[in-house]
Amino acid sequence: MVKRLMDMCLGCIAQNLHVISNVGKHLPTLHKEKILQWVVNHNMLTTEYLPHVTYHLFSPALRSISFVDCDQITDKLLIQLDDCKCVLESITIDGCKVTDIGVTALLSHQDELQTLVLENISELTGTGLEVLRSRKLKDVHFSGIQITNESLIALVTRNPTISRLDIGCCGKLTHEVIPAIAVTLANELENLNLQKIRTIENNDLVVLSQHCKNLEGIDLFGCSEITSAGLRALSKECTKLQLLDISFCYSLLQSSSKEFLTELPLSLKTLVLSGLRLDGGDIHTAVSRLPTLETLILCGKNFITEEHAIKIFETVGPQLICLCIRGHRQIITDDILGLIVKNCTSLEKIHLGTHMMLTGESLRVLFRDQERSRNLTQLRLFGCKYLNHDILLDMSKSCVNLTELNMAGVKCVDDTLLFSIANHMPHLKHISLGAFVGLATNQVTDNGVVELTRCCPLESISLSGIHSITDKSIFALANNCPDLKNLFIACCSKVTTQATNYLQDVCNDKLYVYHRLPNADPNLVMAKNLDTGEFCRVDQTKWSMW
Repeated sequence: MVKRLMDMCLGCIAQNLHVISNVGKHLPTLHKEKILQWVVNHNMLTTEYLPHVTYHLFSPALRSISFVDCDQITDKLLIQLDDCKCVLESITIDGCKVTDIGVTALLSHQDELQTLVLENISELTGTGLEVLRSRKLKDVHFSGIQITNESLIALVTRNPTISRLDIGCCGKLTHEVIPAIAVTLANELENLNLQKIRTIENNDLVVLSQHCKNLEGIDLFGCSEITSAGLRALSKECTKLQLLDISFCYSLLQSSSKEFLTELPLSLKTLVLSGLRLDGGDIHTAVSRLPTLETLILCGKNFITEEHAIKIFETVGPQLICLCIRGHRQIITDDILGLIVKNCTSLEKIHLGTHMMLTGESLRVLFRDQERSRNLTQLRLFGCKYLNHDILLDMSKSCVNLTELNMAGVKCVDDTLLFSIANHMPHLKHISLGAFVGLATNQVTDNGVVELTRCCPLESISLSGIHSITDKSIFALANNCPDLKNLFIACCSKVTTQATNYLQDVCNDKLYVYHRLPNADPNLVMAKNLDTGEFCRVDQTKWSMW
């Protein structure tokens, strides 16, 4: 993989706005937006450079902005952006140091806005949202902000066209906002995320079901007060509901009969049951009623016997596209995995993991079936440390359409396997290879990682705990993976900060690097090897004395 010529040109312009005469007058809007994104991603909004950015790139023609994890984004910059009189269709501000002052200024004139994303802004209370009036607003995503009930009610009242509302993890919100949401948005509302709003009650779900007949997805993760009565209302009135997440809704288990299992909406395509203590019989009771179920997510301390597994997967297996089973070791065995492989013939995504004592022998049938293997796009085997090497080799040769592969904690992963993956998976974007629970692994070396970077269009890679990895892998990522967005290399003591800084500089997008060295010497001295170009630890290098 190499950097595209277009990306190289945009990066060059972004770094030379101060020397290219009138460059802003010659750039179309799309390229202005991409160059502005590049400048933000590479933290170039310095005091000296900011005037050139605002002069050349801020214009009334701007339609989309995305400011993510950039401390240089301030209220002053948002005010300057509003001053250019741009009419935005999409706004994303995530992890930036802004307040209600800047957000108010930016949103006050955005009457064409369609998408608004505000996340991880600790000083944002939401008062700035009360000025927004857009006749086209459809998607609203809030998370990690201190928005109040009053501000959210004002937002939905002034923008009744919202169809997707994500307000999960907003700590100050309570269930009192639900009636306003339900009555105001009514049939417009299609997707609602109420994750971790712990005061949500059955009456709130009743109100939603009475007014929001077109609801297609609802996330109730952690809403621990709801019981079967609330689900019964949704099932009866929201006949289009396709996604339901009731993870960690503990009150559902208060009845010994677990009535909620027979109250699930029949229209469901995606069911998430994480964190609920269910046995195989409970799970079979739930899924046997769902004729259109395609995605089943079971994460937590469940117990499934082989007898129950036969009933579950003979009933629902043929229609499943995504199956996620993660939790403690008693949840699944090789025999049960064999039943999954036998019955779930249409799977595109398989997620297994965390302390499962699996050899993976049952997967051999799947990996040797060319048609079924080609259907797989995601395979997560996180923590399945006893998987056999030859079975994973079969996987690497047959699952040629994988875009995501997680083998973190699998003991047998080595360079041979990585070379096979590199040579057979041209679409792989996300891969995890790191050690598990703090245990180091040295079977993977720079050679395997370099081959992956050469052949796969990687966007995310985890190498945490692989102590043999050095700067060579980081420089290979810099040379071959320009679209990399996430790098996890905790405990990789031979990787230097200088190398990761260089990688961040050359990637197209903002690169998140997790590089923690808990036992690193604070006085560690690094030096560059002039023969190889690599940065090395002085205490681990033999220096020739002349």
